[in-house]
Amino acid sequence: MLSQDDYWSYFNAVADSIPDDIESLSEPKILEFLQRWKDSVWTENDQSPKQKIGNIRRVPRPHFTRTTRWMMDRVKDAIDSYVCGRWLASISLCGTIAEIVSIHLLESHFRARGIDEAGGIDVLRTMIKNLNQVARLNMLKKIGVVTKDECKKVDSIRTIRNNHMHQLTNAAEIESDCLQALNDLVEFLNNHPIP
Repeated sequence: MLSQDDYWSYFNAVADSIPDDIESLSEPKILEFLQRWKDSVWTENDQSPKQKIGNIRRVPRPHFTRTTRWMMDRVKDAIDSYVCGRWLASISLCGTIAEIVSIHLLESHFRARGIDEAGGIDVLRTMIKNLNQVARLNMLKKIGVVTKDECKKVDSIRTIRNNHMHQLTNAAEIESDCLQALNDLVEFLNNHPIP
């Protein structure tokens, strides 16, 4: 049960003070609005410059040999969210990327076997998207698209995401799990080209 001290109020009116003609704003005025925005969305997880540098040292090193621009940009978003202390957002994004990767790998596998040519890809795509992530990963493992170890890495991301999306956890646990999810995701993508 939350005590009265656990409730907060929040009001952010920065957007209301920005004029319609953004193009006419001077550079100092733009910087002022951005600083006001930053001040208004500050949280206890905001990282100091030294903390961000430490976080940068800890992030995994992507060296993708083959991926899509969308995937590359989303992984960058997830890593930047970790560096900035937005661990829950990073975990959520890692989970989303892992699900999209599993869907894409299944679709690619079946398309390579002629299902697209037979006109059945739309039915297959719907079926794959309606499966949960555990079922998709089991299918990928069973048909030999991913190894048992790769499946464990991607499933770890799913577990971490579910743990933090469905219950309140402390910041230290979120930060640690976020780094684990990033490491698992980047390691998978570093070693498994996306067709």
